[in-house]
Amino acid sequence: MTPGPSDDMDMDSLFELGNRYYNGDGVEVDLGLALQYYRKAAELGHAIAMNDIGYMYKEGEGVEQSIDEAIKWYTMSADQGYAVAEFNLGLCYLNGDGVEQDSKKALELMRSSAEKGYSYGQYGLGHLYECGVELEESYDEAIRWYRLAAEQGVVDAQKRLGNLLDSDVFVEKDSEEAFKWYMMAAKQGDRDSQFCVAHMFSVGEGVEQSHSESFKWFERSAKNGSLSATYRLACCYRDGLGVEQSHSRSFELFLDAGERGHNLAWKELAHMYAEGIGVESDEKEAEKWDAKYREWKEYDELYPF
Repeated sequence: MTPGPSDDMDMDSLFELGNRYYNGDGVEVDLGLALQYYRKAAELGHAIAMNDIGYMYKEGEGVEQSIDEAIKWYTMSADQGYAVAEFNLGLCYLNGDGVEQDSKKALELMRSSAEKGYSYGQYGLGHLYECGVELEESYDEAIRWYRLAAEQGVVDAQKRLGNLLDSDVFVEKDSEEAFKWYMMAAKQGDRDSQFCVAHMFSVGEGVEQSHSESFKWFERSAKNGSLSATYRLACCYRDGLGVEQSHSRSFELFLDAGERGHNLAWKELAHMYAEGIGVESDEKEAEKWDAKYREWKEYDELYPF
């Protein structure tokens, strides 16, 4: 017989049991039973349980998906000042998800969440400052909040910090700090940051130049699906940068990139097919890829923006 919530249990015990069934901690995962325990804890005033019920309704976990129920439970939790619920509810208001879109309300909730130290609330507030949503656009404030979130391990904040500090368009450029944040995000598996780390190693920007490190990170980014990294990895094999030169491997990667739409790879494929580099010479294939490249080039010159 599956145990159910007991009337003589306190809200923390009920919540903990809900967590065990949700996560499969010492028991089989049972989302329906987890929801029962969360609901009982929530009825006794447990703010985190309220938020978790909201999440389960939003995602349809163990219950029929209902954005209205999600909003109800997020609101109950946020009204008790729970920072995670404030962020979740703020996101709903920002996107008009289940509620009428209300940027002012979203800002209010994000700020409250961020000021309580919740990492994603800090990232959200940084985003609102960067985009100037319901407040004056401020890249300095955006960076301040992104940095707080990044220090807590939020990958998107680390990457966005790298983006902003790697450019001198909005703030003073700081390549060394940009590299630091890119590397932190890259180590967490973010393919865009892995590409940026690889590029900075390749040109020696913000870090000492290293073709072997550049190759390593281009390879990781490419394995994670980055089209740009696949192209750059092909260039590494073509030129023998950080790896032993291999025209056949270079061709394989250019072909992969070309078939996925990378326009510069089309030019390389046309040349390799024409000259028989890394692949048997094939005039028709060379013409095909050259035509694709020239068509893109003409369009790009007509509509550069």
